[in-house]
Order: sequence, then C-alpha cells, then structure tokens
Amino acid sequence: MFARDVLCAAVIMAIILTGCKKTDGQATTQDQTEETTMSEQFQYGFRYDPVEVVASDGSLDASLVRTLLLKTPYPGDAAEVEAHFAKVIGAQNDDGSLKDEDDRPPLEATALKLRRLLQEGYSPKRPQMQRAIAFVEKALAELPEADWPEAPGDAVHVMCLLGKTDRPVIKVRLEALAEKMPELWGGGCPGTPFAQLVDLWAGRDVADVNSAIESTLVWADEAIAAPGCSSKLALCSSWTMIEVLGEIDHPTATRLARRLVPMLLRAQQADGHWREGHGGDKTFFVLRMLSVHGLLDELRDLPPLPADWRIVRALPLPGGRAMNICALDGHLWVLDMAGPAIIEISPTDGAVIKTLEFGPVPGLNAFTLAAGDGVFYVSAFGHKDERPDLRRPDAIHEIDAATGKVLRKFDMTRTGDITGATRVGRELLACDGWGGGVWVVDLDNPDAELTQTFDRVAAGMPDYLASDGETIWAVEFMAPSLVKSTSDGKLLDWTERPFGLNPVAWDGKNLWAFDSDNNRICLIERASADEAPSIELTRQLIQAEPTFDIPNLDGAARRQAFAVNLLSPISQPQDTDDFDAQFTLGWSDDALLVGARIHDDDFVAAKDLKKLWGNQADCVLVYVKAPDGEMLRVVVEPGMTDDQPEPRIMHEPHTNRTREATVQRRKLDDGYALQISLPWDLIGIEPAEGKDLRVQLIALDVDAAGEDMEMHGLMWYPATGTPENPMISYRVSLAQQASPAATALVTPVKNAHGLIDSIRVAARAERVGQTVTIAGNGAVSGETALTIDRAGMAVAWIPLPAGNQWPLTLTLDGETIATFDPAAATVSGRVIIEGVPSLGWGKSGDTTFAGALESALSVTEHPYSYAQIMGYSGLAFRFRWGPRSEGWCPSVPVGEFPEEQAAVIWATGWQVQDEDNMDNEDDPHMERFAADMVASIDAGFPVVGYGPGRPALNVAVAFGYDNGGESFLWWDFFGGDTPVVLPATQTGPWIWILKSFNEPPSRRKQLLASLKIAVRNWHRPDEKLPPGKYYYLWGDVAYTAWAADIRKAATFDDEQQGPLFFANWWCFGILVDARNTAAVFLREYADAAGDDQAATHIRKAADLYQQEGQLLGAFYGTKDAFIGPWSGKSAEDWTDEVRQREFAAIAQAHSLDRQAIAELEAALAAME
Repeated sequence: MFARDVLCAAVIMAIILTGCKKTDGQATTQDQTEETTMSEQFQYGFRYDPVEVVASDGSLDASLVRTLLLKTPYPGDAAEVEAHFAKVIGAQNDDGSLKDEDDRPPLEATALKLRRLLQEGYSPKRPQMQRAIAFVEKALAELPEADWPEAPGDAVHVMCLLGKTDRPVIKVRLEALAEKMPELWGGGCPGTPFAQLVDLWAGRDVADVNSAIESTLVWADEAIAAPGCSSKLALCSSWTMIEVLGEIDHPTATRLARRLVPMLLRAQQADGHWREGHGGDKTFFVLRMLSVHGLLDELRDLPPLPADWRIVRALPLPGGRAMNICALDGHLWVLDMAGPAIIEISPTDGAVIKTLEFGPVPGLNAFTLAAGDGVFYVSAFGHKDERPDLRRPDAIHEIDAATGKVLRKFDMTRTGDITGATRVGRELLACDGWGGGVWVVDLDNPDAELTQTFDRVAAGMPDYLASDGETIWAVEFMAPSLVKSTSDGKLLDWTERPFGLNPVAWDGKNLWAFDSDNNRICLIERASADEAPSIELTRQLIQAEPTFDIPNLDGAARRQAFAVNLLSPISQPQDTDDFDAQFTLGWSDDALLVGARIHDDDFVAAKDLKKLWGNQADCVLVYVKAPDGEMLRVVVEPGMTDDQPEPRIMHEPHTNRTREATVQRRKLDDGYALQISLPWDLIGIEPAEGKDLRVQLIALDVDAAGEDMEMHGLMWYPATGTPENPMISYRVSLAQQASPAATALVTPVKNAHGLIDSIRVAARAERVGQTVTIAGNGAVSGETALTIDRAGMAVAWIPLPAGNQWPLTLTLDGETIATFDPAAATVSGRVIIEGVPSLGWGKSGDTTFAGALESALSVTEHPYSYAQIMGYSGLAFRFRWGPRSEGWCPSVPVGEFPEEQAAVIWATGWQVQDEDNMDNEDDPHMERFAADMVASIDAGFPVVGYGPGRPALNVAVAFGYDNGGESFLWWDFFGGDTPVVLPATQTGPWIWILKSFNEPPSRRKQLLASLKIAVRNWHRPDEKLPPGKYYYLWGDVAYTAWAADIRKAATFDDEQQGPLFFANWWCFGILVDARNTAAVFLREYADAAGDDQAATHIRKAADLYQQEGQLLGAFYGTKDAFIGPWSGKSAEDWTDEVRQREFAAIAQAHSLDRQAIAELEAALAAME
C-alpha cells in the first residue's frame, strides 16, 4: 500500500479543501499544445525524491505533509501535528480572538491564523477553531458599512472557505478587491497581488469576480518568468506564488506551475525539503502545487538535475571580515570591513597584491562594493527612519582606487537598504534590499534626484549586481536565482545562485562568486551535464572518508604513535612563534593514549575549574566517541602557573566508569608536554584491532584575562561543533601499525545546495606553492597550487571530476594524502552481506515483520518463507480492530508483538537476542547494541528491527554497516533497491539479532500450534497488549466493531473520521494480504496434519480464505471501496455510498472468516 507509486498517487491526488474546485470547461487545444511542449522541456527531475524524503523523515514538516496533505499519517505523527496546531493557535482570548507576534488588530490576527490552519487541512470543527471563527463572524458583523470595501482579506477568505458568505460585507469586499486588482499588479508587499488573487478565487461563487481573476492570471502569465522573479513581479515572492498556485485549479495556473518547476528543482535543499530564507519550511506548499497540477510523478521519473555551475578555481578570502567582491580594470578586489580596506588579490592564487585603506567614511557598516573608471563605491549606514529597528544608508562614497581618498558622496537617505551595486556606463545601479528594484545614480550629476526603477534588471529584488556594461548579473532575493539580463532589463539567461545569497563579480572575461560559508572566492563557469560531477558521486563522497590507523603501544616505543602534526586555527590566524601544538594517538589494552606537545610562553589558569569548559584558560580538549557510546569530553589544564602548579583533568559524562582518566605533564623550555590516558570503560568500548572511534583534538592558548583576554585555538578536524555532532571529527581505527603522520587536512566541501563541489586541502604555511592533484579512476582531472589563507594555512580547493569517477585520489607534491572510495572497505569501512533481498510493499508482503524476517533468513542455511512466518505466528488468520474509544490505533495490523515473536522463535528453531526499548520509543539509544549488530552481520546474519522511517515503526533489515558500526545499511519497505544508510544513533526501539539455530518442531507440531493460535485469536476477549498499553478487539468481535464503526462514520466529526479512514483502508490491505497468504500456508501444510479428515477441513478453510482474499482484493481493481492512497483517492472521497459498499464487504468477509475458523476447529478436533 505504501509503495513508491502508491505514495506518489497519494500526493498527486491530495487536494485539500482550500478552494481547489474544478473550473468550468477544459483547457483549450492551444493550452494542451503548449503544456505538451513544456513537458518535453523537463529533462531533469528532483535531486532528492521528496516523496521518499517525506516517507522516511521524522521531522515536524514531514509529519504535517503525511497527515494533512497525503492523509497517510504514521502512528507518531499525531503528537507532532497537535503540537504544531497548539503553536500556531497560541493564546486564545476569552472572546475567541487569537494573538500574533506582530501585534496585528485582533480581527486580522485571528483571520490570518485561521486561514493558515484551514489551508494546512485542520478541521474547522475543533473547539479552538470554532471559537475563533465565531469571533471573526461577529467582528465582520460589527464592521461599519463604510469599512466593508476594506475588510481584512483573510477574514473574507476564511468565510468563503467555510461557506459562511451570507453577510453583505463579504460580497462588497470581494467586488471592491476585484475593481482594485489592476492597481496591485507588480506592486505592494511580497505577497501582492497573488494573496489577493486567491481571495478572489475563494469567493468566485459569492461575487462577480471572474473577470478580475482572468485578467490577473493573464497578467501573471506575462509577468512570471522561469527564474521565479522578474521586473514586472517586483517584490512578489516566488514562495507566495507557489502557495497560491496550489489553491487555484485553472489552466493558466497549471502553465505557471510548470514554468516554476526549473526554479523549484534548483531550490530544493540537501535534506529534500524546500525552505524560504526567513519564512520556514515550504515543502508542504511545493508538494501541494505539484500534485494539484499533475507534475510530481513526471518529475520523479526523470534523472536528477545536475549542478548548473562548476568551479574552475577557488581562492581564499583575504582580510578579517570580507563582505563583497568586485572587479576593476580586470583586477579582482575584496571589501574587508575589518580594515576597512579594499584588497586586490591575484586571480591565479589569491595572493594579496595591494591593500587600499580608505576613508574616513562615517558610519561605515556596509555590504556594497562597486567599481569603474578608477574609483570604488561603498555605502555607509547610520540613518534611522520611523522604525528604530531598521538602519538606513546615509550615502554611497566614491573612493579613489589609487589613494583611498573619498572623492564624492551621493546622498542615499531616500532609499531602503542598499546592498549591492554596479557601474553601467555613467550610472551607478544600487540594489534596494528593502523596497526592491534598483536606484539609479547619475554620476555626472550627483545632485540629481534619485530614481527607483524595476526596469533595469530582470529581477524584482536583486541583492547583488555585476555588470560588463552591457549585461547585468543579479543575485535575486525573492527567488533562489542568479539572473542575467540586458542593461534595459531583458532576460537573457538564469541559473541557480552559486553560493546562496552572496555577491558575484565580472572581471571582463570570467564570473566570480563569493562563498562566505567556505571562506573562498570561486571562478565559476556554466557546466553541461557531462561536465558536472554526478549527483551520485557527491552523495557517495559524503559517506567516504579516510580512516587513520593508531597503533597499539603496549611494549612499543612512543615514536611509533600516530602523529597529528597539522592543526587548523580557530577563528584567528596562527602565529607559530607564539603558539603551536602537535598531538600523538595510540592505544593499549587499558586505555586510549593521547600525547600533546604545546609550544607556548605565557599561561593563564582557570580560577574556577568549571571555567575550563568556557575556553577561559590554557587547556587541551579531547572528544572521543565509540560507535555505540556517548561522547566523552575531556579537558586538561597543564598546571603551568604559580597559583595552579599541577595539571588538572575533567571529563563528562561522569557515569559508568571504574577507572579515572589520568594526565602526566612535563615542562619544556618552550611550553609543555602531556600524556593523557583515557580508560576504555570511560569511553565505552572493548579494545580490539579494527574497532573505530571518532576523535577531535583541540589546544587552546589564552593570553591575559578578563576584558583583555585573547584566545587562540588549534584543532585537528577543521570545523567546530563536535560536542553537538560527532561527525565533525576524524575517524581513527585501532591497529598494530600507525598511518603516516597527518600532514594535510582533506575535507569535502558542500555548497549552498548541499552538493559536494570540491575538496579542501590544507597544510602548513611552508607548503604554499606545492601542487594538489585529483584523479578519478586513475585519470588526473585537475591540479592546483596551495596558497595562503587568512588563518595562515596553505589551502586549496580542488574541483571534483565530471561524471561518477571512482576512486578519487588526492596527492600533494606527489604524495598521496587521501583516497575516497565508498566501495572499498579499507576507506569507508563498509561490510555487507551479499544477496539479502530488498523489501517493498507487495513484493515482500504487507506485514513488515514477516517480510523483513523472510529477507533476513533467506541468506542463512535455514530460510523460511513469508507464508510460513505468517502461518506460524497466526498473523495469516488474525484480525484485530482498535475500538473507537482508543482512537482506532493504526497499530492493529502490526505483526511483531511479543506473542507472535515467541511463536515464530518456537516454530522456526531460530534463537534471537531480542532488544526492546519501546518504553523509551522517542529516545531509545539503540546504538548501545551496535557492536552486537556488527558481530551478527560479520557472522552472515542480517539484523531485523525498526530502522529507517521513524516515527513510523515498520520492520526493516540491516544487512551491512559502515565504519565499524557507526552507521548501518538497511533495506526498508520505502527505499526500493537503494539501501538506506542510517547512523547507529537512529536505530529504532526494537531489533532482533539472530544468534543460533536449534532443530525446529515437526511440521505437524508447527501446523497444530498455528491452528490453535488462529482459533484462540478468533474467540479472544478484548484485552490490552502489552499489559496496560494497547487495547484491541479480536476476531469475531473485531469484525462486528469494524462494521458498526463504518456504518456510524457519518455521525463522527472530522477529527474522528481521519483516524477511522486510515485504520479502515490500512486494515483492509493487511487483511487481503493475510488471507491470501493463509490459503498458501494451509495448502502447503494440509498433509502434515497426519489425518485425512483434518486435511480435508484444512483445505476447505484454505478455499474460504482464498475466496475472502479475492472478494476484498477485487476492490484494488474497482477502487470504489476501502479507498486510500493506494486508490489515488482521499478522505474527501469517502462518501456514504462508499461506506455502504464497505459495510457489505465487511459482512461477507466476516462470514467467510467465521466459516474458515469452523473448519480449523474441526481440523483441530480431528488432530487431537
């Protein structure tokens, strides 16, 4: 039922009740022809399949999509959805009104929140909603007639959605809005005019507004360009368009939705979601728009979109606070606000050629940098308008490029928020980051009045500009696009923004892009699909990382330790004469051994030991994490001051230890040396060759104290944040011999789209000029020289090769410094069991416990079939129903409860290690058992349990692991033939680890036990399983309750009907699968009864179960009963007529089940 195609159909057909009615008539032949042509233009689809993301994502946003859009909630989604509702609804006043954070008037605030909740699919019958709706109705009734034409649009919209349109104010407001629409085209706030258009759409049956709707759609068709922005759209946000287009079912809206697809493909983030810069997650609205207009399936079937850009060369940013870049006479310049200065750098290696200090510029705090004719332009802030939270620019200053002297000043106090600027002839175009468009400064007449225009660039709200005098590149704010246009605003081309909302520069031949996240400037060029690295390569590269071997030092000389001779400066450039550090790593049977040699001549001790954690004293920090343990955080103070002459050591956590960490310190002429011993029980691992750890090493040097304190730091992994994310650390493996000393730091670099675009290599400063090469599958694809960065290190970013070339090998001055190969166990640490079948709804059955166990056992010497597991457990014959009082819990068909597990263990002979932490379902810490899972996989036994897809609890199969159990490879029912790589920390709250096999019972005993379970469950009284937790009805009683609930469904409110709808189709699907399987099992085992009369009864029961399976399974063809996502229909289609058909079918299935149980009872009597 939840197969890829089924989930896709669920999204495509999910049109929630937000005004999405069918329009009169059909698209014209011309419309159809245009749409066909546009369809052919889609060469690529999603980089990350959003349906698979939603199916396996445990986030709030995914819960909202599953529950409110797909109508297929997981068991854990209800709490997330309710929490979201409570957050949005906020505090409700006694009169029913709602408050918002912007202190809007009560009617506006209440209507805005109501509209959002209705748009997301929440029922208006909720008590809080009803009180808020009543307030809006009352407020509109009390509104003076003179104010009707300006009544809040959200309030009118809400009333239209609810059908409460009798009051004259509704019609008057809609007619007034319709008349005003042409004035709103291309103006106003970021939602204008689309927010108003959807108001008209909601009220099109209330007032004569169709002409205004049509004319606005015609305008939108001309205004909306593929980048999601244009000069005609001005400030309109592309995300507002997407929200609105998901509510309007009209041929023009479909055409516009198709036009925005290329932009949306580029806007998707690495986790598969869509987000607006400051507006939160937009995945719900994107999927809704794509589903309403029939685009989702088409895009999912296309190859993933490659990157638009490739990096030709990357240079380190100079200065202390680089803000912008520009080109002057072919030279590359960087605005450094730490100077302030404008720094010329070499376009070849990034070396600083000239530093131009400029000024004085009062109030300088700017992003703007432009150049032309031997001068630069920078903006200065300081002016404040009526909003004290906003800082406005005072002026743009013209600066002599030779001397740094301010030549002229252009008054900009009329503008909103100047960000980027560029020279075009004798004009300066300055972006307005608040009001949109550009301001035109006449350089020949500095006293002329400024003019604001949207016609000079093909972007509505550009943030940064670059120009060659004839064409202009604009980094758009309202859409994630880089737009190229003529100097009079005609669109020439567009792409995704190379590095998010960052500046670009044109040097006369090349385009350069500023990457603030990675402290670099990149020469970029458009890449064809053949030139760009494959999406698969960038995904795999994230998983591939080198492992450093650290040696066993028991009885060995210290010189054999693994040496870490290269560390990255933290925040400030390193002065090696003042402060330097090296580390060594080794191990013994007792402890992890960390050596540190610190060069320092000035020491500060912590007055309070706790201040060591606050980086307020000289210290060494070590972070260590075993695959299945907590992170151990260790801080060591060297004890080099008179008031603190002895070393001190602290570590967290403080539990589960029998031995303390220890430290020995030796004073040196130029600093000190430490030998730190961390016992294995403190780390939480039994030492053995081949086991992996994650380690981060940090040395801190504090000079002076109090307000004069300066802190310098060096760290091994070149990114901070290890305590929050263990992956921000290096992997080391316990070995006999050490890896070569770490002389270079090698790190894959992600861009703003989550794609790896290059690999960063860093080394000590004395290696500047040495050459880094990269080779894919043995063929060298690029080389670059190390250059100095502002932290004082020799660095280079080397672009990835085109296509999917493995392995990747990096060399520095001829020496191999890293090899990336996800397929090689020596690098990625990947171990898999070959031949384990993947899982999928239908192909592996629909009871995940039986399907996953069949897959796991298939590669052992004692396999069992799906039918056998279903029969032994009694699941083939069982029917349960969750009563109304328990909210129709969707867990009723679940197969992995303790008694089913016990039955399978007894019947198959397999003995298992059962680890169940369902009592702590939200935070089970199952990584504790990672070592046991690794041992099982090493022995050739897959692990069965809850893996991907939380909070849903579907059983999956772990058939491999990476990095000694740091993560596991799972087959699950959603992933198809692509395994899901899941960190051990995300393993679900129950696993089965196969341990041994005993001789199973005879086939007759297996059959006898199965029949007893079937009969017992049919007559079973209602009870809670496990005790006190889950309440179910069984067999005969369950059928009666199911039929009664379906018959009474129309009497339940929307909040009750939702869970009932889900339980109804979900149990139906499991029942079809179970009864068909029961027929297979009984026919296979009938002869094992050892009695002809019993065998006859068993075969009759098999026939009855087969008849039941065929009866219910026929609805898969007609799709007119038990409808759910599998049918392409939703709860809105669940009418009384459909339920009457279901009621009759349930009665027939009940009768067939009753007859089959009677035959099984007769068989039992004959066998016993």
